[in-house]
This record gives sequence, C-alpha cells and structure tokens, in this order.
Amino acid sequence: MSYEMDYEKERQEAIFAGKCALESLRDARNEISKAKTWGVIDILGGGFLSTFMKHTKVSNARSSVERAKYDLQRFNSELRDLHLDLNLDIGDFLTFFDFMDSFLADVLVQSKLNDAANRIDQAIQRVETILRNIQGNHINYDGR
Repeated sequence: MSYEMDYEKERQEAIFAGKCALESLRDARNEISKAKTWGVIDILGGGFLSTFMKHTKVSNARSSVERAKYDLQRFNSELRDLHLDLNLDIGDFLTFFDFMDSFLADVLVQSKLNDAANRIDQAIQRVETILRNIQGNHINYDGR
C-alpha cells in the first residue's frame, strides 16, 4: 500500500470517529439541557415529580457524557494516526453527585450542569473545526 492510500484510510477512519464524537456530544448537550430544565422546575418548588424527573435527567446526562468522552477518546486516537491531536481536555464534564435534596444542592447542580454544557459546547466547536479541516484534506494542519 502506498502512503497516500494509508493516509486516506486513516483520514476516513478519523472522519467517521469525529462524526460519532460530534453526535455523542450533541446528545450529551441535549440531555444536559433537559436536566437543567427539570432542575429549574425543582428549584422553583416543583415537588416530588420534578425532583424525580431531575434525577432521571441528570442520570441520563451523565450516561450521555460518558459516551461522548469515550467517542472523543476514540477520535483523538484516530487523529494521532494522522499525527494530529484533538488538543481538548476531555476530563470529567459531569463530576458531581446530587444526593441531597435542598435548595443549595439544587443550585449547585444547576451550576455544574451549566459548566458541563459550556465545556461540551467548546468540545463541539473543536470537533467541528477539526472535521472541517480533515474533510477538506488540509494535510498541513497546525493544531488550531
């Protein structure tokens, strides 16, 4: 196999992994948005149902974020095959536990959800930029 064929194969694998990561990030962002909505309702005194829904949505968001982190790691691995790097901190987007049900805990959860949403938005922008570059076959990618 020639270098060009190897490069094209690696590029296609990176594009596929990037699209998967992007989809997972968007799903995570959507789940976080739902959790935030139920969190606001809960803060405003929505009662047992809103507390239950908030906990359910936070759990769904946590699962979606874990999937997105996995897909980002896979994308980064594929980028390394192209001698590129995602250059994105894919640390814990959602690293909190909502085991107390008080106004203060609810406000803290909302703050963490907002932080996670912002970090995911940044990751989405970064993945979109990298995908545009590798889909456009910009071999001289400078990491920005």
